Amino acid sequence: MGVIPAHYNTTPTDQDHIPAMEPFVHVPEYPFVICKECQFACIAGEVTSHLRTTHRHIQASERGKIAALIGSIPGIARHQEELRSFRFPPPTVAPLQFIAPPESDGVRCNHCGFIVRTIAGIRRHCRKEHGWVNDWQKGGNVVTKAKQERAVPWTTGVRCQR
Repeated sequence: MGVIPAHYNTTPTDQDHIPAMEPFVHVPEYPFVICKECQFACIAGEVTSHLRTTHRHIQASERGKIAALIGSIPGIARHQEELRSFRFPPPTVAPLQFIAPPESDGVRCNHCGFIVRTIAGIRRHCRKEHGWVNDWQKGGNVVTKAKQERAVPWTTGVRCQR
């Protein structure tokens, strides 16, 4: 999943914590679940992969049950595209519980607010979603080019959570 802006601090109630979906917890205000062990947010479509690669001790049949349960949560996002319409809370709100503390290494798209943590990721996003074309040509003095300021459609140093 892309990264979550460092914002919201909602404490899940007992009804939000369903033992059958461990290690995940769902905060109703958000269209995703959070892996409490990894401190990482996942959309429903990424749950099986996350469990398979990070929590190998969970049996395949159990992973399927967890994914199905999470997929049945009303309003849960199944694909990254569904997060585009989600309005994250303003940065003045406290960080979201269960996710690793905010870092200042995010890169935000100036067009749509999408946030990732790598320049390569934001370049890929800007090309695919907004038709951005990198104006740097191959060759030349790379050291000199790197020192030159240039307009790019993103902002670096954005506080965000995973």
